[in-house]
Amino acid sequence: MTNDQGVDGFCSASVVQSPGKSLVLSAGHCLNDEDRFKNFAFVPQYNNGSNPKPFGIFPVKPGHVYLDDRYLSLGTRAGDDYDFAFVEVGTNGNGQLLQDAVGGGNRLKLLGANDFIQPNVHLVGYPGADSTPLDCVTTTSKLNARFLKIKCDGYTGGTSGSPFLANFDGKNGDVIGVIGGYQTGGHDPNESYSSWFDEDVKMLYDTAVRGGGTSTDAGIGDAGTWKHATDVTSGRFGLQNSSDLVVKWSDGEVTLYKGNGDNGFSREVQLVGPNALWRDHAVEITAGDYTGSNAYDLLVRWTDGELTIYKDVDENQKLGSEIQLAAANDRWKDAYQIATGKYGGNGWPDDLVVVWKDGRVTQFTDVDDKGLHDEKELTGANSTWTHAQAVTGGDFDGNDGSDDLLVRWSDGETTIYRDIAGQGVGAETQVLPPNDSWKEAKLVTAGTYSGSGAANDLLAIWSYGKVSLHPDVDLSGLHSEHVLVRP
Repeated sequence: MTNDQGVDGFCSASVVQSPGKSLVLSAGHCLNDEDRFKNFAFVPQYNNGSNPKPFGIFPVKPGHVYLDDRYLSLGTRAGDDYDFAFVEVGTNGNGQLLQDAVGGGNRLKLLGANDFIQPNVHLVGYPGADSTPLDCVTTTSKLNARFLKIKCDGYTGGTSGSPFLANFDGKNGDVIGVIGGYQTGGHDPNESYSSWFDEDVKMLYDTAVRGGGTSTDAGIGDAGTWKHATDVTSGRFGLQNSSDLVVKWSDGEVTLYKGNGDNGFSREVQLVGPNALWRDHAVEITAGDYTGSNAYDLLVRWTDGELTIYKDVDENQKLGSEIQLAAANDRWKDAYQIATGKYGGNGWPDDLVVVWKDGRVTQFTDVDDKGLHDEKELTGANSTWTHAQAVTGGDFDGNDGSDDLLVRWSDGETTIYRDIAGQGVGAETQVLPPNDSWKEAKLVTAGTYSGSGAANDLLAIWSYGKVSLHPDVDLSGLHSEHVLVRP
């Protein structure tokens, strides 16, 4: 790489298999400053022998550098989960595509949450100004459950981007990491790290394969995927203070997206795969701490009126044990919307506001593993509340003692009812007038996604697959919008 002043720099990189046969994988911190290096190229198997460039030089195509936008916006420290990059190269001097010239490429392999111990991993990279690469073989481990760690001696500057290769046959292997991530790969030349290779890497790879420019989405899939979300709920499904997102999909799959506390998500965890039970019979989900264990549970309403709780959901236990709150019954078949929150009682997020098909709105206080308690009617049957298309609980007025209820109506109007515990569904505050755009916001949920501490960040999923987040919603409006998935 050469900048405008003619100063050279270099990083290690590797060929990764792709349909276009022209992708190279390296570290994000090698390429994060768009103005730093104007001209650069990939030279596979560079060496100090009589033929130092055995396959030629493959120049990087202008505009074909792919990094996760979160890495660019957060920087090398806060964004160290996303320290990877793909570049697309042109042909060499003989007109050959990269994979055709070198005879293959490494396979991109994602790691599961517990796949940190990988034996016989090769770490291949060029230290300093050396023209001979190091090749160390050892077993990987993990650091802070977020990074892959490997102990190999002598990996100094220049080895950033070096591939972690499993199942290496001397030519190609499964690339499961690159030197980067924590401390941009580590400050000790004898111990190196990699950002975890999960769906974030796969999404960036897919973007590079499409040739779609720098990724602008949040690493959670595209609009074509999010069209199939059928319900969502927010909760703290782990030890962190920020909210996570649980999504139920049209094929019955249920996934957990771990929040990063900065208006986005760090990874996706499958709680249950596609299945007929959840596809055909799970009508609605909501989340709260119903069992009193200081961990969030998932409440499910089924087509036959049964209500069940999955206790202490997280990325390790996943759905865990099921507790029946109510047996199959006709009454709960008529429930239309459910919102969990702190609406009085013990002050925990274990109260339910239920909108029924006839427009009635009722509240259940202190729901627990023994059942539903203390129902009171907030409003009787009416024609207004039959137009409530989506409801969610949150703290939009700054009163931590009691949650508010946000409602998206059929005409796109969005309103907030303050302090349900004390005022019921009395006076409302309009945060959006009727509008065509919000008619398409089919799902909404409030949580603590921006790190502010209050559950007043509103996430919306649109019928056409857009996913957006409005941090710090209050009684004066929705304010700024962060588009997580573009339509």
